[in-house]
Order: sequence, then structure tokens, then C-alpha cells
Amino acid sequence: MAPVAWDPIRFSLGALMLVSIAGIHRIVPILAVFRPGLLLTAVALGCAVALPKTVNVKDFFATAPARRVRLLLIITLVGAPLGLSLGSSMKFFLETYLPNLVFFGLLVVAVRNAGDLRFLIGSYVTSMLILVYMSIFVWEMRTFGGFNRVNSTVMYDANDLGAIFALGMPLALLLGQTSRGWVRWLSFLTAAGGPAAIALAGSRGGFLSLLATGVTLLIMLPKVTWMRRIQVVAVAATMVALVAPPGYLKQMQTITNPGADYNVTSETGRVEIWKRGLRNLAPRPITGVGLNNFVRAQWERQEFTERGAPIQAMSPHNTFLQVAVDLGVPALFVFLSIVGGGVFGLARIRSRLPVSWLQESPTRRFIYLACSYIPVSYMGWSVGAFFVSHAYLVPFYALTAFTAGVLVLLRHETRGAAHRTPTKGRRFPAPPQATASVATAFHSPPPVPHR
Repeated sequence: MAPVAWDPIRFSLGALMLVSIAGIHRIVPILAVFRPGLLLTAVALGCAVALPKTVNVKDFFATAPARRVRLLLIITLVGAPLGLSLGSSMKFFLETYLPNLVFFGLLVVAVRNAGDLRFLIGSYVTSMLILVYMSIFVWEMRTFGGFNRVNSTVMYDANDLGAIFALGMPLALLLGQTSRGWVRWLSFLTAAGGPAAIALAGSRGGFLSLLATGVTLLIMLPKVTWMRRIQVVAVAATMVALVAPPGYLKQMQTITNPGADYNVTSETGRVEIWKRGLRNLAPRPITGVGLNNFVRAQWERQEFTERGAPIQAMSPHNTFLQVAVDLGVPALFVFLSIVGGGVFGLARIRSRLPVSWLQESPTRRFIYLACSYIPVSYMGWSVGAFFVSHAYLVPFYALTAFTAGVLVLLRHETRGAAHRTPTKGRRFPAPPQATASVATAFHSPPPVPHR
């Protein structure tokens, strides 16, 4: 188990995660008086400046995720003046998007070792645990489509929870496998509670994200027998069956008959929203309509029903379309490269790591397991995000920061062997090897001893 450093910057970032993901300041309203998001961000920034030895600034842009987020920021700022409303875009940028990017940057520079990253991931898992508890025991239910579901949360629409929990369940499993004692079992309990909370949310997009997470776990679980993998998925299915409200499974079965669903037939359904978004993108494929101007574009290009009634302007209900229409097609490619790097990049790295890393040291064990579980988080989040608007919310940027942190750890772990092994054509140098068999696993020759 990699030790955790309890210091002001990591403590403030952990608390900021509880505010940003769980909305703890809205669950306990008295905390909102102190504006905890602004206060904790200021504390973290102050610690990073005043205590430079507690952060790792030099490796900030050493990883592809950080460089791609920077490129996404540049595209956003360059395209904002060419959008529909610079004032609207900049207001949203200063109030919402910039604080999230600052949080992303602080998370990346706060990773100096595996213990730091484990602590930050633990803060996300703790936030998820709070949301699971609120979903099961606190939030009110309402009747929708013939079954009960969570009415609303203090911070999200019920449909948003699927993507957030699908992202967090693999992180909870990662934390559980790299911890001991009560932290270990509380992490596994959180992972098991995620499917139950998704069932109570009653979201079909959340159900699909849960399926994607389960299938990817079956493929990606490291050094686990197929029987144990099936048991993990069976636990998730059991949790859904235990807490799912009456009518839930019948509602989920409508996924197989999309032609009769309001999302396909209604003017305010997702399919028609997506079509209007693409029509608004067509005149501005490079720059888009501007940051957070998806709804405004519908106001300025009002469309009407066959009866002549104006169609209500709606949010995109698709994260990837939201990025494309707001920021342009180039920004979408950058965004997809972040997701693709998190899925296929880490999976490729995991395939090249020797299995012996699971026993060699806490850091190597953590890196190996993180390269196994974080791709699952991306897959589950991506499926859920296809049906909700999460382009500018914290969960995606927190996951990207965790990915950058893993690559920073890998960079540190392999730096000592960089001068001994060829790295041309590789994004990362091969780790130190003691035998030719391990070197062969990395498709590189064994190290040549110095004379």
C-alpha cells in the first residue's frame, strides 16, 4: 500500500473534490456560506505557490492528457470571439470552466508519488459514497413512466448520476485493491452501491453505462480468474435486482424498441435535439457557436413544429455533440483523443508492463492496477456521457487528471532505465529489466552492461 501524505494542498484538494463531485456544501447548507469551492481553490493555489516542494510542477506538461487539455483550452479561447456571444461564453468560462481547469491543473501537480494519487482518487470515491448514500436513503422518489425514480439531487439531474457512478466504480475497485482495513472494505462497498444508485436513478443511459462498465471489467480485470470476474459482475446485478423499483426492468426493455420512444418521436427528444445541433454546427464547423452557446444557437435559429409553435431550446444531452457544436470539430477530435488515450493508451501500457509489477513494490502495483481500472472508468463514463451534457463538468477533468498522474508515476518509475533501453517510437521508455524475458515482454533487447 502506497503511503498517503497528509498536507495542506492534498487535504484542500480532497475537500474540493467533495464539494465539486458530491456537492457536500449543498447537502450541508451551512457550508455554502463560506463559499467552499472558492476558498479551497485559493488555499490549494496558495499552498502550491508558498510550498513548491509539495507539488510537482515540472512534469505538468510531460504527459499527453495535460497537453491535450491545454490545447482544448487554446481552441476554446481562440474560437470564443468567433462564436455567437463572446460575453456569454466568457461569463461561463470565468464562472465555471476556468475553475474546473484550475482544479485539473492542481490535481496533476499534486501527484508526486503513488500515495498522493491514491489519496486524490480516494476523495472521488468518498464523494461517490456520499452520493450513493443520498440516493438510497435520502433523496425523494417520484413516479415517472410507471415506476419510481430519484426525483432530483442537490447538484445533478438524476440522469447525470449514471456517468458519474460508472466513472467512480472502477476507481473504487482500484482503491480497494491498493488499500487495507476499513478503507479497503468501504471502497468495495462503494463499488457495490454504484449499481444500486444507478437503478434508483432510473436512467436508461445510466443502465447502458453500467452494462459498458461490467463488460469492460470482464475484459480488463488483472490477474483474476474468469469465475471471479463473473462474481464481480454478479454482485452488481444482484444490487440492481435488490433495490430496483417496480417497473424498472420493463422501462429498461424499451431500449430495444427505440422507434416508439419519445427521444425519437418528439420534437424535444434527444434525436431531434441532436439534429438541430448538427444544423447549427454546419455553418461553423471549425470554431463552433462558442463556449456554452448550444442553447443560445437554438434561440437565434428558432425552429417551429408543424403547428407553428416554437420548439423549446434544449441542452445537447450528448457530451460529444456539445463539444463539437460549442467548440468546433477540431476540439471534438482533441476531446476524443483524451478519451481514446485513457482507454486504449493505458490499456496498451498495461499490456507491456510485466505482471511481476503486482508484487514488486506499492508504486508498481498501483501503476499496473491503475492502467487496468482507469480505462474501464473511461468506457463507462463515455457511454453515460453520450446521453447527458458533461463536457464542462468536473468528473471528466478529474479522471483526466488521474490519468496524467498515472503517466507521471510511470515516467518517474522508468526514468532510471531510459539511458539503457531504446525509446525511439515509444511514448514511454521501457521499465528497468533484470532479465531478457522481461525485456522481451516490452519488445526491447536486454540492457547492455556498462564496461
